[in-house]
Amino acid sequence: MDRNAVQHRRDAIGKYSATVKRECSSPTGESNYQSTSFEQQLQSPLTPKSPRISQPTVLEELNDRYDTLNQRRKVFYCNSSVSSLFESGELEPRELDNFGDCMFQLYRVEPRLCVEFIGKNRYLTTLSSDEKTKILTHFLLHFQAVEEPYLTWKFGGEKNRYWVMPNRIYIDLTRTDHYFDSNKAIMKELNLDKKSAVKLFQPSFTHAMETIGNTMSAISLSKLEMVCLIGLMLFDPAIPLILPETQQRLKVIRDQLLKDMMNYYAETGVNAELRIAHVILITSSVKIHAHRARENMQMMKIFDIIPRDKLFDEICGLTIPSSSDMNKELEDLLGLSTNPPQNNSVPESVKHENTTSPN
Repeated sequence: MDRNAVQHRRDAIGKYSATVKRECSSPTGESNYQSTSFEQQLQSPLTPKSPRISQPTVLEELNDRYDTLNQRRKVFYCNSSVSSLFESGELEPRELDNFGDCMFQLYRVEPRLCVEFIGKNRYLTTLSSDEKTKILTHFLLHFQAVEEPYLTWKFGGEKNRYWVMPNRIYIDLTRTDHYFDSNKAIMKELNLDKKSAVKLFQPSFTHAMETIGNTMSAISLSKLEMVCLIGLMLFDPAIPLILPETQQRLKVIRDQLLKDMMNYYAETGVNAELRIAHVILITSSVKIHAHRARENMQMMKIFDIIPRDKLFDEICGLTIPSSSDMNKELEDLLGLSTNPPQNNSVPESVKHENTTSPN
């Protein structure tokens, strides 16, 4: 018998291998294994029978990235002891002591940790650096607008007494005199007096807790739901200036995130539709607070309250205002206007009628 006449797929008789099945299902008779779209890659993990290693869901990836971020924060921000750096658990909140160190952490370290949070996400790694930059610029303040009210509520600050920041340093709003008295040199260098600081920050804190923190408290928002809320801000297809293909990709990822959340609710036996609706409703308040925070940062930049850092300005989308723009912002802040009255021009026909003598 001719050896070449033996069927090269005789082992597949009776039970097709996965490869043969894929080839037979292709209209052209060729393997279509590599032709899966990005949407198909986001489907549920494969069954245990599959030889391929399943990747984490969008929700699981986000949760892992957030846990890693908090571990990094502990390394950078913990100052209690060296041994505590090796212990499990998140960074414990502590009261503001050194205003200069806190500012450095928030405006130099924290944005760079967010760069890693985005850059290491497996669903965003293939995007270009320019597209990731656009996402980061939009995301940073929205991230803080989600996380800070959540941390404040969990710490017990929903009564508008405390405010907890991402570096787990909290401010007791009833002790503002103490912070200024213990940081006089720094406050003087930053051109920031107590009255201006309270006027600038406290309304923003109060608004955030009334619109975001209290809602989180009312529905007892879980940590995983908070992570989902972060994901809705990160995978927002309405981010300005992103390319159409990036917009489509973010939409697919966001939709899959919501599906993952629905699956989680189904497993825990809660009303999935009602619960996800409560979470999504918080996003509008988050966007409003993020917009206000950007305006406050722009104002702090004008008064040289925040450190001058070109990279930070680019990350937060801040601009260097011209002299005329600066004056206008100051006028709007103080409720003043130095613009001369507008010259309400009168149409020529009216002028002619007014100068014509009556009959």
